[in-house]
Amino acid sequence: MAGRFRLLDDSAAASLFPLCQRRGVAVLAGGVFNSGILAGPGDDTTSDYAPAPLGVLARARRMRDACAAPSCGKPSYWDPHPLPSKSLA
Repeated sequence: MAGRFRLLDDSAAASLFPLCQRRGVAVLAGGVFNSGILAGPGDDTTSDYAPAPLGVLARARRMRDACAAPSCGKPSYWDPHPLPSKSLA
């Protein structure tokens, strides 16, 4: 099942994770970087196997730019994103 929990869309956190937790089902985060859009958000970048919507592309670029600041060190979006949920295995 492809629930939405990645760096650019974490909508599963509000719906899917609570349901899994109530039922005792673990969730494996398998594609938190989603098609590489964060590695290089260019004009021809894809997201969800299609051309990235302008809003998603803009957000990816803002994340890239914020993480490129010298005070940031390595790109912060590489840090383990999905850890906050008790449903994740």
